[in-house]
Amino acid sequence: MKHALTGYSYQQQVTFLLLSIMDVKRSISKIEIEAITNDNFDDLIITNNSEIIQFQIKDFENIKLEDLSIQNDIIKINKRKPIKLSKSQNILFFKSLSFTPNDKIMGFESYRLSKNIYLISLSRVEIDREIDNLYQSNTQRRNEIDSFLNSILDKRIWEIPIESLPQLKIFITELQESSVLISHKLLDFNQLILIEGKPGIGKSHFVNTLLKEYESTILYRFWINNQDRDKEERLKFENFIRDINTKLFFDQETRSVESLLKKLKKEKKTFIIDGLDHVENYNKLELDTFIDFISKAKNYCKIIVLSRPLIKKIDWKKHTLENWNLKQTQKVLKELFHISEYSITKDIYKVSQGYPIIVKYIAEHYKLHKEIPIIHQVKNIDSYYKNIISDEKGTQNLSLFLCSKSYIMESEIDLFIGDEKYYINQFIKEHPYLFDVKLNRVSLFHDSFNTYLRKEVDYTHKTERINNIVCKSLLNLENRFLSRFSLFQLSKKQKKKIILKYSSITIFEKIIKKSIDYESLQSFYNQLRESIKEFSPNELSVINYYDLSLIINLVSREHLATLNEFNYTYVKSLIQNGITDEDITSSEYLFSMYYYIKTRNGGYYFII
Repeated sequence: MKHALTGYSYQQQVTFLLLSIMDVKRSISKIEIEAITNDNFDDLIITNNSEIIQFQIKDFENIKLEDLSIQNDIIKINKRKPIKLSKSQNILFFKSLSFTPNDKIMGFESYRLSKNIYLISLSRVEIDREIDNLYQSNTQRRNEIDSFLNSILDKRIWEIPIESLPQLKIFITELQESSVLISHKLLDFNQLILIEGKPGIGKSHFVNTLLKEYESTILYRFWINNQDRDKEERLKFENFIRDINTKLFFDQETRSVESLLKKLKKEKKTFIIDGLDHVENYNKLELDTFIDFISKAKNYCKIIVLSRPLIKKIDWKKHTLENWNLKQTQKVLKELFHISEYSITKDIYKVSQGYPIIVKYIAEHYKLHKEIPIIHQVKNIDSYYKNIISDEKGTQNLSLFLCSKSYIMESEIDLFIGDEKYYINQFIKEHPYLFDVKLNRVSLFHDSFNTYLRKEVDYTHKTERINNIVCKSLLNLENRFLSRFSLFQLSKKQKKKIILKYSSITIFEKIIKKSIDYESLQSFYNQLRESIKEFSPNELSVINYYDLSLIINLVSREHLATLNEFNYTYVKSLIQNGITDEDITSSEYLFSMYYYIKTRNGGYYFII
């Protein structure tokens, strides 16, 4: 009876195990739950390539191997009701049955009772362990699949094709800005070349030209924009390897680096790696690991690495990207900015010298103000920024954006710097193209601006002031900064206070009652869990650890990524009840749906 499954915990657990195998290994194409058949092996039916395997799942106590017997097309277990066999492969799944394995099926140790009958014995604890092993490097995906199964059972859907699973998670590689394909004649190279260029020279956009030029490619970007929710995660070697694995094998199995390299060779891939300088700037500890991987991978496939000049000296063949010439500049101005008047394009080229990002900035300024800014010919991107920022006070104020690795809300500009907000607001109004603005969220558009400000100003005092504000807000149980806890440069002492405060089920009960942004809570507690690694074990009490593990288990269980209808309805009801841009601070599906409803721009929702 199908309605029994939702209360039949052992059967549901076995179903979750098989669903996890389908998700991770991609060897199962369909799972049917409580099928209608002419036999009794109907608890689960899986289609495995062209093979069909049928299951009976038994939560029996005190069963022994000698209690089982086969007569014709039925199997008997003691005096229980006979079970009619199917003509396919049959698996009897027991919670506890002692035997010495004599075969394997679906990777499980089994006892082959006859030609098409296999016995498998796994307790609930062992099933949990198997699922943990499948998702050993991706616990978030486990929670997502658990939530997916629960939604399937709630809807009484009994067939699960592999196509219905939540989309495999890979880092997006699309850039915010449109590209014009500009060709550059590359130096001939055998296996590895480093394309080097100044900040904003157009390296990331040149990748789009390379993708057209090379037939079979795999692309990895270390950076796409300052509001990318995966900005920190992209820089970690473990995530880099996982992403390549998924792109190459279209599954989520954990494989050795050697296996990935052999696959790259077999598929004759050209591996394009964009933005290695971001690892040097923001995750320097792992730079050598990435360099070693690339140096090894060149023996298996062609590799093109794009980067700003690195401080680290590496002995790779280099090709330097240069500024555009007048003809290339005119092409970009015409196709991207619809500026074709010769005198204007010539003046833009004269000021920018064909430096791609400066061409963009001046073109955006011209479209907004109907004039080319009165600045001298610029030598590099730093001289451009120096020209448009009027004084040292302006640089000091703009350094506000260096104090967080995430966005800053418009209202927080006032909160953080008070009366000085008027300068920043005016600067943003005059130069909106220098910023990435999503509703009320503001960040710097290009990392070169971050780099320039870091070189020009000491923002230590400002960082301390902002950290104190953020810490005080969190300790007061305010929601504003929850999802960005680890993206501010809080001191170890401040982090410890916050961890101790929030590793309490009583505190959790308080904040969950006043939060409408469930993804903010998920993000916050995931960040807390990572931050604990900075402390010695005895700095938290056993109760802290217990409560925190309980809370993390609670917030992680529900994953609503695939529930577009729910997200849409939920956000519409929130808006109808008066929530504003200030009330959603997370950066995943909830904000993306909110952004879509407010702007009718669905691109952000469907690429996260």
